[in-house]
Amino acid sequence: MDGTAAQAAFQPAMSGANSVVTSAKVRAVLLCLYYTLLKEFSMAIRIVCDSGADVADLEHKALSVVPLSVIFGNDVYLDDGIQIDHKRFFEMLTDPNAVPKTGQVTPYQFDQVFKQATEAGEQLIVITISSRLSGTYESAISAAQPYDSDIAIIDSLNASLGIRVLVEYGLQLIDKGMLFDEVAAALRERVSQLRVVAVLDTLEFLKRGGRLLKAAAMVGTLLSIKPVITAKNGAVSLIGKARGSKNANKVFNQMIEKRGGIDFSLPFALGYTGLDMSITTKYMDESRDLYAQATQDVVFHSMGPTIGTHAGPGTIAIGFFAKDPSEG
Repeated sequence: MDGTAAQAAFQPAMSGANSVVTSAKVRAVLLCLYYTLLKEFSMAIRIVCDSGADVADLEHKALSVVPLSVIFGNDVYLDDGIQIDHKRFFEMLTDPNAVPKTGQVTPYQFDQVFKQATEAGEQLIVITISSRLSGTYESAISAAQPYDSDIAIIDSLNASLGIRVLVEYGLQLIDKGMLFDEVAAALRERVSQLRVVAVLDTLEFLKRGGRLLKAAAMVGTLLSIKPVITAKNGAVSLIGKARGSKNANKVFNQMIEKRGGIDFSLPFALGYTGLDMSITTKYMDESRDLYAQATQDVVFHSMGPTIGTHAGPGTIAIGFFAKDPSEG
């Protein structure tokens, strides 16, 4: 077969191949255009959480925070940074007779947020403190009843910074342009990976709140016992004890590893309670190796009444996603 004949024979095959390639390109372009238009005309997404997430310093246009209440005797304050902020709370906690309590977000509070957001054409993803620690989740469920499927409610089964990192992750997904159902599904999937670990400096506030017998608190204080706690299956659980401040950070870090270790590809958050940040400097001086792989800045956040009521000042905590969710 000469060159001309070969070219003539090959031409139909090439034409068919080009047609397939062109068709694939057209489908890809149309698919891209479809998703672009879908995102362009889809409703805006808003994440709603309660103040138990300790997000007082987290600012984002797609975030709304509904305050829990803080109760000192007959006085009730909203944990909104106005009626009471973290500094004022811990100042009030220095009164030896102070036995504060926290109150759940009410259905009415949620309804006010839901109404405003839906009227603005927004879809809502609500992330609450663990349903085993507060009635806030049930309040959100109740408030959402009159609305349609544009509200997704997620029980974090966690507290404090454990909720915060889930909120931060959700905001990252929104910023990436993911759709409502995609964001809600991704957050639900991550709940089992959520961890929070805290080491307490004192047993005094567990005693004040009736969670620890006076005699046990006295013995623990004499021995300088520092309990390490976590949220497990949605409830607070004791997972370790350190004797003395010097050993506390070591045991705290061991318990972080025991709970699956930190997945540094996802958000993590460190925090402290009280008015004195010096404990955070000491902790980081002794723990730099643990955070050597961190891709985000290691910043300590002030934690407020939700954890401070039970833990008191001097607590260090971390919220993170476990790199090995089967652990812990």
